[in-house]
Amino acid sequence: MRLVFIGTPEFSIPTLDSLIDHGHDVVSVLTKPDRPTGRGRKMGEPPVKTYAKDLNIPVIQPDSIAKDDLAIRHLASLQAEVAVVVAYGALLPRNLLDLFPLGCLNLHPSSLPKYRGPSPVATAILEGNETTGVTIMLLDEGMDSGPILSQEKVAIDPTENCHELTTRLFKIGGPLMAETLSLWKSNGIEAIPQDNSTATFTKPLSRVDGEIDWSMSSAKILRAIKAFHPWPSTYTFIHGKILKIITASDARQLDDISLEPGQMKIDSDVFIRTGTGFLKLHILQLEGRNAAKAHDFIHGQKGLDGTLLGR
Repeated sequence: MRLVFIGTPEFSIPTLDSLIDHGHDVVSVLTKPDRPTGRGRKMGEPPVKTYAKDLNIPVIQPDSIAKDDLAIRHLASLQAEVAVVVAYGALLPRNLLDLFPLGCLNLHPSSLPKYRGPSPVATAILEGNETTGVTIMLLDEGMDSGPILSQEKVAIDPTENCHELTTRLFKIGGPLMAETLSLWKSNGIEAIPQDNSTATFTKPLSRVDGEIDWSMSSAKILRAIKAFHPWPSTYTFIHGKILKIITASDARQLDDISLEPGQMKIDSDVFIRTGTGFLKLHILQLEGRNAAKAHDFIHGQKGLDGTLLGR
């Protein structure tokens, strides 16, 4: 098929790869503009742009596709049959959706109508779900509300963080998209409307979401550590500095009721009292320093035992 690919982050690339492997003619890639990145704030390309350039696929990067009539006219001139959308980062306007005879097929990393919106993977981990999924849907103007073309259920490994699970879901979604696209063209698949009455919604994550409330249960804090990696990360404060908690585990063997939630217990390891017990910290990162093992973090520091973390 002659198609336009619409996506931005590295997670999009497995689907683009699958489409090319299945012999589809990707005539253009639509992605977000270059942005300043890193501490030096140098301009960086979206990963999909870099990948497409290596394959000599033309790339367009409008500041706002909803307001760029020239970009819409350019896409119309390509006479593509369909668009494939994977993590583009913005809602697509009706005049773009209408360009393609077979519509715009979107990959969403959840079992829709559950977890519509921008943070479905983090939310699934945060809420302690054992399974999630990948959905291919036909886009409409709503937020992940279009009819479903195919789905695949996926078990969540309890050790996975958000980055790892997101990567795995999009790798599963690439071949599923290619298979669904072929069935959609041959009328071998039916578009099934979502049940809006059962829809749930996720919200954009912000920096404040990652601050740890040590009065919560150990299980909930551990889920947050996995759900918020790498963004916005889970963190607390020690002596006025941000301390990121990158990995931790439940220390069920400890039972010291003399400490209050957020207090540190130091021996050869680092433990933090929670609302239900203790966490053992493994990898930490103090503000202005590199990530380090907990044992290395406490090496040479005195007076940490009993320190109360938080603002």
